[in-house]
Parts: sequence; structure tokens; C-alpha cells
Amino acid sequence: VLRNQETGRTASAYAVANIIGLLDCMDKSASKIVMWSSGMGFDIESLVIDGDKTNGAKVFRIADKPTLIIVNEEVKNYLEENDLLVGVDVINTVDYSDW
Repeated sequence: VLRNQETGRTASAYAVANIIGLLDCMDKSASKIVMWSSGMGFDIESLVIDGDKTNGAKVFRIADKPTLIIVNEEVKNYLEENDLLVGVDVINTVDYSDW
């Protein structure tokens, strides 16, 4: 339940998820990455996930880019079909670029 501190009004139609842990499942040989000149990191031009390394997870973060939330096709379809993607961009991983 959310409560407005000023008005006391409450709302209960909300849910929160905390996606913990990171999976080392980025297929670096199939992904398009550009190494930084410092050699201390890289930018992603196209992201490929190694499905064998996801341990069947449907929602997860990847170790190489923990700010991304990855969802499988089943979860994406459910969220779309139930109009639950308000304020969220869903991008196919191969189309993702952090440039």
C-alpha cells in the first residue's frame, strides 16, 4: 500500500520487484561489443544472451550490464497482453545498443 504523506490518501494497486543477483550469460563472441581504448570496459552494440547460462531464469540482470533487466519472451508477452508495460521500453536483445 502506498500512502501520500501530505493527504493520507492510499493506493494498493501497485507491486514492486527487486531483481537480485547477476547472471554471467552474455555471449561475448556473438554480441557486438566495442572495447574502450582504456581496455577497462566495453560498449554493447548488439546483445546476445547464452540461454544455456540463464539457468531457466525468466527475469534477470546480466553481470556485464547490471542496469539492464532481461525478460524472456513468455514474460514479455504476458506483460504486453495484460497492458502492464506502462513507462517501460521492451527491446529485443539483438537490437539493444547502449550507444
